Amino acid sequence: ISLLLILPDGMQENFAAGIPNLDCVSIGPTMGDVHTPQEHLSVSSVQRTWKVLLTALEDARYLQ
Repeated sequence: ISLLLILPDGMQENFAAGIPNLDCVSIGPTMGDVHTPQEHLSVSSVQRTWKVLLTALEDARYLQ
């Protein structure tokens, strides 16, 4: 069974810990000083993450 979940950062570990034998991967853009006034995000890493996500979804469609 395949399942795609999109979780807020930091929740993946809690979610995965409750499921034995779960294989999972976490991807996301590069962020710094999250939840502070200095929070920042790398736009180029968002672009790379978007391309990886689209490719993975396209590949998953062909696996069905």
